[in-house]
Amino acid sequence: MVTRSVLTALKKGLIFDSAMGSMLIDAELAAGRASESWVIERPVEVKKVMGNPVPACMTAILEAGAAVVGANCTLDSERMIALAQVIRRVVKTPILIFPNAGSLDINNGKPHYTEDADTFAENMLRIKSLGVEAIGGCCGTTPTHIRHMREKVHQHCCGFL
Repeated sequence: MVTRSVLTALKKGLIFDSAMGSMLIDAELAAGRASESWVIERPVEVKKVMGNPVPACMTAILEAGAAVVGANCTLDSERMIALAQVIRRVVKTPILIFPNAGSLDINNGKPHYTEDADTFAENMLRIKSLGVEAIGGCCGTTPTHIRHMREKVHQHCCGFL
């Protein structure tokens, strides 16, 4: 079940990221400082958001007054396609989808995300084609990823990013 603090935060116009974000929201609400912007709770797997079914979470978020729902981080663009399909079946409101550029890998002690810009762009075109209104990138995306995504979507699809 989506927690009371999450619903209260959403009513106040906050969006958040992860269980830690939920705890921080509790602290901010208790202190009367709930003015920061957070990112929506990220899915742990395609069927659940922090242990809850995606449809139930999307419904609860909308009932709390959100105008937009979606997902960011944790998943790469290919796995985010399936999540976007589930969300699109559940809601008629605008959707935001901002996946990572692949999985985090460490090469020679340096962090690297595994998805190249062309693969990311192809997958983002598929997500946009589902009727997702706003797309972008999270961890590992670079200006090159975003440029390729924009070019691909502009060339093959209608609408804005």
